[in-house]
Amino acid sequence: MRATTPDAADTPAPLSRPRVSARDHKYSRGVLHVIAGSVQFPGAAQLTATAAVTSGVGMVTLQAPEEVRERLSIMMPEVVTTSGKSTAVLERATAAAIGPGISRDVFQIAAMGRAVEWAGTEHPCVIDASALANLDDEYFADEDLGPNVLLTPHYGELRRVMTNTGHEDLREVLDRDPATAVEQLAARLNVTVLLKGPSTIIAAPQGPTVVHRVHAPGLATAGSGDVLTGIIGALAAVDPQAPMWRTAALGVRLHAEAAKRLDPYACGAFGAGELLSTVAPTR
Repeated sequence: MRATTPDAADTPAPLSRPRVSARDHKYSRGVLHVIAGSVQFPGAAQLTATAAVTSGVGMVTLQAPEEVRERLSIMMPEVVTTSGKSTAVLERATAAAIGPGISRDVFQIAAMGRAVEWAGTEHPCVIDASALANLDDEYFADEDLGPNVLLTPHYGELRRVMTNTGHEDLREVLDRDPATAVEQLAARLNVTVLLKGPSTIIAAPQGPTVVHRVHAPGLATAGSGDVLTGIIGALAAVDPQAPMWRTAALGVRLHAEAAKRLDPYACGAFGAGELLSTVAPTR
């Protein structure tokens, strides 16, 4: 089933944020573990972590190189930073978000592998940006993954994922029918796939396909995807039992609404950092 959705009312199921109880504490509100940032791209970690914090999760932990951790400890003291050289940091996590701005550093690659192994078929895990370059057919064969794992590529990244995982035949399908290509890749890899673009397409192996269209040209800017990763990761951490396609669809909607509040006339003149002030939803 496919649904084209400019707003929550047109999705296959109503989209609403998880309720927060007065009895909740930081752990019951979810813990998101983020692997992001590098010396070259320290801002990616900040955008992802800040978006997560402002999206309602109880705690954000960040694994990053020392230089990035030092910067974030000053700018965002509420984020718990770690070198991430063991799995201990994942013990309290309810979801993970990995990829924005990471390098080919062996420690980050190893940390990514541990996080995806931890996710398996149970824990929500968002894989974005640079992390997508590390996915190949052998990786999926070795890891027992499920629809709880979400890939969030843009068009070029999706083409590379198709090649790296041995599904080059879908590149031609992608050119003529993106929704079908995303559906087929999700089914073959047994993960949820979100293709970012003017029409964002979300497909799960055994779920509906959601096509979200929104007139927000300002989202086509560096760092916007990092903000989206933080939003979806936070929502997944707060409600880890929700189907990932639904969590992703809600995240896409909140991301678009943030852009509309910031840029109501769709001029496109804002940076991703400005989105952070409007991410917190009004309903």
